[in-house]
Amino acid sequence: MITINYKGRRYTDEEVSRRIDSAISVEGNVNTRMLLMNLSNSRLRVLYSLSSDIQEICDCLFMKKYMAALTLTNLLFETMVKLTLVYYTADGRTLEDGYEFENIYEDELNKYGRKKLSENIETLYKKGIITADGRDRLLDLKDLFRNPYSHGSNNQYIERATTTIYKGQLGSNKLEKCKVPVTGNPAILLDARRTFVKQMGLSYFAELVTYIKILDKELYKLYDHKNKD
Repeated sequence: MITINYKGRRYTDEEVSRRIDSAISVEGNVNTRMLLMNLSNSRLRVLYSLSSDIQEICDCLFMKKYMAALTLTNLLFETMVKLTLVYYTADGRTLEDGYEFENIYEDELNKYGRKKLSENIETLYKKGIITADGRDRLLDLKDLFRNPYSHGSNNQYIERATTTIYKGQLGSNKLEKCKVPVTGNPAILLDARRTFVKQMGLSYFAELVTYIKILDKELYKLYDHKNKD
């Protein structure tokens, strides 16, 4: 365990408590809360290792930490695709097939872990794990959420977004109302990104969980078929 000794200002317990209290904001919409409860209790069998990340994303959304939820959802996206390929390629492999616990999927993890998300999505399609429509949708989600919010760039909505500002001259009371793009100033650009994530992040996450459930069900057939044989 790494211990970090920060040599800065020493804050009192009261100051720390106030900072924590100010950070707490709880989702109040009943429908959203019920959706998050259902998402956090998604039952997975083969992709069960994704459950912790799903629950942590739900925790972030319960606390209205939208950007944190979105960036972790991007990680969930990549891991979902890679692990699906790993388990599918392993074709129902278990320890009973003569593998050691610590390296049972080593070759598959090395193979798909180093590839780009777009390549792995295309492989999902070529192997028949997802349909052409599924491939296209995952690529759309990659371009809309994963690329811009993992690399600090803009998606198509942000590129086209505008906002209203008021301009004035020093010494004058006259203000001019202007509609401007959001991409020319970091202050309004980052605010536009946060607004987009607040509006769209939950639906993105919920859609990915739906994919995870579908993929998990298909992967389980590999093991179920093997057990029947």
